[in-house]
Amino acid sequence: MKQLSGLDAAFIYAETQTTPMNVVATVVIDRGDPPERLCYTQIHERLKKRLPRLPLFRQKLLETPLGLDHPVWVEDLDFRLEDHLLRVIAPPPGTRRELAQVVARAAATRLDRSRPLWELWVVEGLESNRIALVIKVHHAALDGVAGATMLLNLFDCVSDDPPARTDRVAQESNESPSAVDLMGRALLRLPERSQSWVDGVRTTGQSLARIAKQRLQRPEEEVSASWPLGAPPTRFNGAVSQRRSVAYARASKKNVRAIRAALLGTVNDVVMAACASSLRAYLDARSELPDEPLVASVPVSTRQLTDDPGGNRISAMLVGLPVHIADPFQRFAWLRQATALAKGAHARLGPDTIGSLAEFPPPTFTWAVAQLYSRWQLAARHRPIQNLMISNVPGPPMELSMCGARVESIHPHGPLLEGAGLNITVMSYANHIDIGVLACGKAEPEVDELADGVAVGIEELTKLVQRGGWHAQMVDFLAT
Repeated sequence: MKQLSGLDAAFIYAETQTTPMNVVATVVIDRGDPPERLCYTQIHERLKKRLPRLPLFRQKLLETPLGLDHPVWVEDLDFRLEDHLLRVIAPPPGTRRELAQVVARAAATRLDRSRPLWELWVVEGLESNRIALVIKVHHAALDGVAGATMLLNLFDCVSDDPPARTDRVAQESNESPSAVDLMGRALLRLPERSQSWVDGVRTTGQSLARIAKQRLQRPEEEVSASWPLGAPPTRFNGAVSQRRSVAYARASKKNVRAIRAALLGTVNDVVMAACASSLRAYLDARSELPDEPLVASVPVSTRQLTDDPGGNRISAMLVGLPVHIADPFQRFAWLRQATALAKGAHARLGPDTIGSLAEFPPPTFTWAVAQLYSRWQLAARHRPIQNLMISNVPGPPMELSMCGARVESIHPHGPLLEGAGLNITVMSYANHIDIGVLACGKAEPEVDELADGVAVGIEELTKLVQRGGWHAQMVDFLAT
């Protein structure tokens, strides 16, 4: 038995009919020759052998009676692999557009809470003898970094030999706690959870007071800062529907590193700048470009080497996205400043504050608030908290294979939040940056332009850096 943290459980409570909290990865595999290599049966057998390395895949949620505490993970004694492995044929001609339709359907459906919270869709019928694995896991079980690590257990780089397991662990895993055990545990944890929440509230209040004081004293340094409910309304915001749309793109990791080195930024700065470029072009083409920056919610990993491999070890910061600036170099310089301010505010707030605040509120109360907020479409009645989510996940640095077939790309997709119907997630893989876009299908039926725009933004910056002459532009902009 393992208790969900307040942060893990928050993804359970926040889930509604229109906002399934699924973390999705689309793994595209080139089967090569012979054409029959890597079929559904082989994938089934591979997963069956690797299950001992994936305890999360065999555990389900057990609710605490009366909602006194967060749920716990327990072994599913009725586990059947076939309940989680789905075989899907992509519509012809099987291009990336048809694959995106399948992934959109997977991302839009909630996982069955009575079973372990994951599915693997094997997508056949793709062009050029490709096959895809669409891996879908509930966000309560893992974050992006943990998901990238979990993925490795499916590929040839990991042995089929099961990890060592003692008889005591095996025996304990077959015992589910009783309702009395769970209630007793909840009562014992109540003082600890209460203190954690009090500490979180105190820290948050003190940090916000310091940030506000600094803003009043030095307002010129806060031009690029972003604040909740300070985002301009866009077509991506408002109440989220059940429909989803998906798109993919790819960029060169070498180019991203070259931009980072030349402009003295970070990889995340480059990714954010490319997203700003894509969104600027997208909104400008529809005559909807705001004259102020968008606001992106950016997850920040707090995971340590000693942490458990699963669960969520993340915080978040709000970063301005300068879609209102036309010049790419000035846009990058503004964004670099905005990111630095966001990091400073995040450090003052504390990386564990969100988790502390999520620890105490009663599960039934938190769930009810989320359901009412979604059902009454309250997100459409106030200024957006943020416009979109942007995640940058470090992935495998080496090329992978499965049963000898080459893994061509790994495109990630994070969930949507109520009020923010766009998520752009990128993952580094081998020599590439794989881009995944997920959007509310009602607001944006087609998002290929957005995904391609991120890759175009990286290419644009690469060419400008190679051309030179950008130093003076950035110096002039920073001086103003």
